[in-house]
Formats: sequence, C-alpha cells, structure tokens
Amino acid sequence: MSEPPVSRWFFPIIGAIVLGLAAVSLILSYLGLGWWAVPVAIGIASVQAILVGWFSMELFESRFSVRMLAIIAPLFVILLTVLATADLASRAPEPMQVPPPIRAGFPGGPPQLTGDAPGPEADGAGRSPSAD
Repeated sequence: MSEPPVSRWFFPIIGAIVLGLAAVSLILSYLGLGWWAVPVAIGIASVQAILVGWFSMELFESRFSVRMLAIIAPLFVILLTVLATADLASRAPEPMQVPPPIRAGFPGGPPQLTGDAPGPEADGAGRSPSAD
C-alpha cells in the first residue's frame, strides 16, 4: 500500500516555519539575553535543521539506516567539538617570557641599564669590548 502524496502546501508551510524561526532568532539576538543568547540560538538552529532534514530532505520516507546516519553524523561533530575544547582547556599555560631590561637615564643622555642584564661595557662572556 503506497503512502498518499503530500499536499502541495506542505513544503511552503515548512518553509514558512523555518523563516519564522529565523525571524525569531534575529529578534532575540537584539534582546539582552546574556549568557542565554548562545543556547537559545543553538536551540532555534537545531529545530530549523531538524525541520529541513526531516521534511525537505524527506528523511521521513527514507530507510532506517539513512535516518540513523542523519542522527549519528551530528553527534560525531558534537563529540569532536567537545574533545577539542577539552584538549585546549587541559593544556599547561605557556611559560612566562623574560621581560626586556628597562633602560633608564636622563632625557637626551646615554641610556643606563637597570637590572641583571649585561651593559654596554661587557658582552655576554663578561669581557670588555676593547679587550680584543
């Protein structure tokens, strides 16, 4: 026994619902939802994706294996996102960089080094430049 064909108004109604959800998402983006903004936007986008997948891609008429693939593929994307975020969150912070020495002196005069850095009178080995 074959399924009755869908009404010619079926897909325009689904399209209007998807566009209505897009308008709701746009309106909510201008409201001050605080930290609720991202979960609400993701929820609306999920409902839109389910409507498009189920009706426009005709998953309601597909085999069980195709439906399962449509469910499992986004779950793998979510798993990848969660594991990448956990990887970044669990890394050790970068080591601190040694700040450059602070040069002090009179304006217009020769700069004088402050701190532990070797000055112009000695190179890194502790020799004077004129000793060569």
